[in-house]
Amino acid sequence: MIVNYRQDPLSLEWLIVSPTRAKRPHQKATKEILCPFDEGSEGMTPPEVLRVGEGTPGKPGWQVRVIPNLYPITEIHEVVIHSPDHRKDLADLTSEHVQKIFQVYQDRYNEHKSKGLPLIFNNHGSDAGASLPHPHSQITVIPAHVGLTSPIAQKPHNIALKGKSLVAFCPDFSVWPFETWVEPYPLGKNFGQIDAAQLQELAIMTQQIVQALLSAHPDLAYNFYIYPSDDWYLRIMGRSLIKAGFELGSGVQVNTIDPKEVVKILS
Repeated sequence: MIVNYRQDPLSLEWLIVSPTRAKRPHQKATKEILCPFDEGSEGMTPPEVLRVGEGTPGKPGWQVRVIPNLYPITEIHEVVIHSPDHRKDLADLTSEHVQKIFQVYQDRYNEHKSKGLPLIFNNHGSDAGASLPHPHSQITVIPAHVGLTSPIAQKPHNIALKGKSLVAFCPDFSVWPFETWVEPYPLGKNFGQIDAAQLQELAIMTQQIVQALLSAHPDLAYNFYIYPSDDWYLRIMGRSLIKAGFELGSGVQVNTIDPKEVVKILS
């Protein structure tokens, strides 16, 4: 696959031209159509690159499965299928299973970190960009020469949760409803370097945040991503707000929910 990277000479922002993305299927949240991510449909996907669980490659028995994306954004683009269950996502799975998903995130991050910046991201719900309803995350590798526009780690404030090595907070500068950041303390590592205890804590805290948000707003679509460079963090963004002409034309963002109200939901 050939990916066309273009840089705006004035803003220095990067653009990817990827015509294959227009061909990806969009399936509504129904079981009337056979889903390629379901157990028993392994033959409908490219050969897996990793599995957690039993069984032989390409056969049932897996718990978490990683496959190449058929409609990639970048040269390396993988799909992490959360479980064989078509409907259960992070809020519904057992804590132990969510920890396995996060271990897969880290394994694939370390597999690809020498090739660029591995961006791990999740789209939950069609309003968040999920084209297939079967819960899954994605990993893309951004070439090192392409600059990141995602914000760097911030000093925690409006703290909602605090664990042994992680803190969850809702920044005053949140540009998305229900925006929540999870950061380690101290900073200083990339996601591939964190130890097993912190990875477990991250999985549990992320699940706790998602459960609280969905308990308050059951139909909430959301995205999260893990910052792909040093001083890692995880950022969750609710998608209950559509950015319209004012935001697009002015560059000034509008948030309809006070971050301090989100802290109350999570605390």
